[in-house]
Amino acid sequence: MQTITVDMYQQSRERLAERIYKLLVDLGPAYAADIPSPEAISKAIPFGEIVRGLRETRGLAQEELGKRLGLSRSGISRIEIGLKLPSDLQQAVLIAKALNCDAIETADLLRSFTIDRLQVIVSELDSLGGIDAEEN
Repeated sequence: MQTITVDMYQQSRERLAERIYKLLVDLGPAYAADIPSPEAISKAIPFGEIVRGLRETRGLAQEELGKRLGLSRSGISRIEIGLKLPSDLQQAVLIAKALNCDAIETADLLRSFTIDRLQVIVSELDSLGGIDAEEN
């Protein structure tokens, strides 16, 4: 079993960020203004960590947040540790509402969700042989 070091993990995130950036740029100029830099993508705080921080700041237990969302405590735990993402943006918005997020917190949460979702998509495409890092 290979041990993954912090440096290996960061290098992997940086490579993935570069590929996400390229994919977004390739989508065309309509998206250009909204494309985060590869550095911003690689350093983005994961969605689950933001959810945990907001929940803890508000003094909510995982069980309480779960009740607000119709999820179990383990469902909230899976989100917070990054094993599960909401299936779409609307569910991410519901999480923001359940946490009583203000506009800035909601924007940060949705930005993080979008970056995490893009990372999942790129990884899935990779597994299907759909994106070649050396392409173009």
